[in-house]
Amino acid sequence: MPWMIPSHQALVLPLKSRKPRTFCGLGLVFGSAAPDLAYILRLEDNAIAAHTFVGQLYVTVSLVLVLHWTATALVFPWLAPYVPTGAPMHLDRVMRSRPAHSLGEWARLAFSALIGGLTHVGLDGFTHGNHVGWARHYFPALSHSLPLSNGSVPVYEVLQVALTILLGIVSLVLWQRMAVRDAEGLDRTHRFAQRSSARGRLLGLLIALAAAGAVIAIGLHPESPLERRAELAFYGAIAFPIYALVLAPLFERVRRLLTAPANDPRMAREEL
Repeated sequence: MPWMIPSHQALVLPLKSRKPRTFCGLGLVFGSAAPDLAYILRLEDNAIAAHTFVGQLYVTVSLVLVLHWTATALVFPWLAPYVPTGAPMHLDRVMRSRPAHSLGEWARLAFSALIGGLTHVGLDGFTHGNHVGWARHYFPALSHSLPLSNGSVPVYEVLQVALTILLGIVSLVLWQRMAVRDAEGLDRTHRFAQRSSARGRLLGLLIALAAAGAVIAIGLHPESPLERRAELAFYGAIAFPIYALVLAPLFERVRRLLTAPANDPRMAREEL
């Protein structure tokens, strides 16, 4: 904690809102989550380099460049027909994101990823007690204990819970405002084809994969203490649905490529 979504995004969404041409919104969001994704996707319980300021240059930026292309070129086009449009989450706004093409767009994406990662590490410094909690060395009060009903708790742990809730609410409010404002200038006739029944099946499959991922993540680290097993289960529940959302459209493209008519090479080229 603070949870990588939606709490960490509260620090980057205002940047996109105020300077939309300077920042890539998806790059900011991926960057603000990347330090945690660096170990969640590997089903590990830590990633020291990903939570250092220098590590944002070579871990977060590299990871976000890959994630952004994978999401916008592969996952979003496949997933778009299954997501609900409009309020309350406005997921169709995210599905409209497109891959970076020019050198300038890639540079803008990398810069946004770096800023997003720095906000993550900066916030974690005040809410963690391990090596991530760099701020404790400069603000010793963060390590002071507060008397609560369940015993004494360090200030940084209180901040973990408080900021997770507060910043999560702020992120959701900011996203709602941004999505509604941006939608006002769009062609309202555009709608993604909805596959309601298929959406339910997809959701059920993702939930099953999340449960399987939780079990497998724990099985990969049988020596972990009980509290660590809970974290690993949470990581597996996130990682396995992400794996599926990447592999499903990839397999679909390969299938379409292999079944393309032999006399229509143009179709094969489009799939590539």
